Amino acid sequence: MNMTGSIFSMRYQRQKLVLALFFILPIFFTGCPKKQQEEEQKKIKVNKSFPKIQQHGMILKVISTRSSYRLKDFNKTVKFQFANEGLSRVLISEWKTVEQDNLKIQYAPCPREGGADSLPENAWKDAPRATLKGDCPRYPLELDPKSSVIITLPLSFIKDLKKPGRYAIRGVMDLESMDVKSAPFELIIR
Repeated sequence: MNMTGSIFSMRYQRQKLVLALFFILPIFFTGCPKKQQEEEQKKIKVNKSFPKIQQHGMILKVISTRSSYRLKDFNKTVKFQFANEGLSRVLISEWKTVEQDNLKIQYAPCPREGGADSLPENAWKDAPRATLKGDCPRYPLELDPKSSVIITLPLSFIKDLKKPGRYAIRGVMDLESMDVKSAPFELIIR
């Protein structure tokens, strides 16, 4: 082998060594990535409070078409639409992964037809819910203008009613960052 070939071979070997060190040294100095991620996650504090979102443009409405049930009906549910009717995107940081946990149903006896709008606040009761105990997983929900989420909830209070009659229901978003209620919706329970 001549002198030029030997020098070329040494340069090639040196370049391979430099490239290898370029990729290996960062791994050596950062340690095990998985262990480091676990330690960083322990340091992150979970946000337990969520600031109020001003001028959000969110509405909640009942979209079910069924307005009468029998006490003995098996499948008693109501659908709500949580929609962004505003002009800008809304980010809800506290959205629970189980969508039913973001909404609660309130109900009240409604003595006359069309009387749901005039019911006093103290007449409304929270319907029983099957929510997760303790901290529930959350993720940010981002809704563009004219987009929505459909949430179906069981009408769990019907099984506890003592007698049939006319009842008003409404949905109330269970969020700290905004206060959103639906208009009352009347149901006849036979």
